[in-house]
Amino acid sequence: MKTILIADDNQDNLYLLQSMLASSGHTVIMATNGAEALEKARKSLPDLIISDILMPVMDGFSLCNAWEKDPILQDIPFVFYTGTYTDPKDEQFALSLGADRFIVKPKEPEVFLKIIADLLAGPRREKGEKRHRLKMPEKVLMREYSESLFRKLENKMLELEAANRLLKEKELALGNSIRNWQITFDAMNDAISLIGLDGKILRCNTAMAKLVGRQIKDVIGQNCYTLMHGASKPIPECPIVRIKSSKQREFLELFKNDRWLHVTVDPLLDDESSLIGGIHIIRDITERKRVEEELRRHREHLEELVGERTAELEDMNKELESFSYSVSHDLRAPLRHLTGFAGLLTEKLSENLDDEGKRYLQVISDSAMKMSRLIDDILLFSRMGRAEMRKISIDMNALVKEALQELETEVQGRDIRWAIGELPRVEGDPTMLRLVMINLIANALKFTRKKKQGIIEINAAAKKKEVVLTVKDNGVGFDMKYGDKLFSIFQRLHREEDFEGTGIGLAHVKRLVHRHGGRVWADGKVNEGASFSFSLPKS
Repeated sequence: MKTILIADDNQDNLYLLQSMLASSGHTVIMATNGAEALEKARKSLPDLIISDILMPVMDGFSLCNAWEKDPILQDIPFVFYTGTYTDPKDEQFALSLGADRFIVKPKEPEVFLKIIADLLAGPRREKGEKRHRLKMPEKVLMREYSESLFRKLENKMLELEAANRLLKEKELALGNSIRNWQITFDAMNDAISLIGLDGKILRCNTAMAKLVGRQIKDVIGQNCYTLMHGASKPIPECPIVRIKSSKQREFLELFKNDRWLHVTVDPLLDDESSLIGGIHIIRDITERKRVEEELRRHREHLEELVGERTAELEDMNKELESFSYSVSHDLRAPLRHLTGFAGLLTEKLSENLDDEGKRYLQVISDSAMKMSRLIDDILLFSRMGRAEMRKISIDMNALVKEALQELETEVQGRDIRWAIGELPRVEGDPTMLRLVMINLIANALKFTRKKKQGIIEINAAAKKKEVVLTVKDNGVGFDMKYGDKLFSIFQRLHREEDFEGTGIGLAHVKRLVHRHGGRVWADGKVNEGASFSFSLPKS
């Protein structure tokens, strides 16, 4: 649905138009003069404006002229809706100012809403395209505007004098303000009534009469609390009672005749801002309540499923921990035997073994050691994936220094040029992020080993919602078409005899970064180096 701006200094007209348009699903913004309408339109652009002509501060003709000259507003359809400017010359003048339509009050609700719907559904002009304006010199426009304005002002003064005499009696004023509402009310699905401060219904539509099971003539003059609640006095939460002190819209939801009803009461004020009654609107929200109840049941069922799934996962984690322990214990014993007996054979039979036999024993020993490291890496991978996170503020400069100290033996005897930028503080688990940095730096050290001088850069970049840290090297690099395999467990892009490793390190990095809500990626080119990056959300 669309947003429609209404400019009219008459509160009754504003409420009437608001009710008509809101019943069609539109959002309505109201202004009491042209200047206020311009201000509201520039703050929040509407899809269409409906303006009266005779208004204080800035009249409708001046508003239309300013609207047409405003490059932001000029493409938005402009509709005049007037009951005082009814002369054909007035319509011609309004269209010459750039208005899209000129509608004379009163207009049947169905016809009026059809005109508005057609305008909203019609093709919009291209940016900067001018409305068709009658070719008339500016001086002629101003003269006709002045003549028309003075003529209508004189007529309006006569009307106001007559209205002021009628306003001396509030009942007559109230009756005068709603005399043309009945047709509009009956076209609406919501039950609408006009209620006095004593709770008596002064006017109502067909929907209201149908709701209480009576004819309109039998509803008028009855107390709303008697018809709605069967009570002899207002119920404590009655909106009509509440608006006497608040003088603002009040709400109430109630259950009646197996239906949920949403009651809205808007205060009706006179020219001195004194409360003289209320506009009572009742909307059937049974379907909405049914949907809300269904959603609530689904939510409860989902929470129950989540609870069951959580319990299952906890049991699975316990089983996994038990399995990990068993794997660690059961596999390490035969590996120790392999390593030990291979050593004993080497020591006892070394003099009787040829070079080929010694190589076989060395392969057995090296394979057992590799298997032991692989078991350690798998257990660490599994354990860190389940470990509880402890998020704190971390100085990444200090954390990188710790990682370098731990890798000091890997650097000895190497020509490494370090380029470490200023790194930010981040929110995360220090143990997990230390492992991330150790793995990435160790990876860079390993793949620059064949370079005469290894170059390793560590830097960071602050984005809008995240911090990105990157470890870059000038090592052997990799082919980007295999880049999606880098962070998968046991995936290797280089031969084991060229570069050692278990194929778990980068998978470990990915899991730990994902647990922080971040992401990982890599860029590289064969023989030109690689860069590995990860992001951490800003706190």
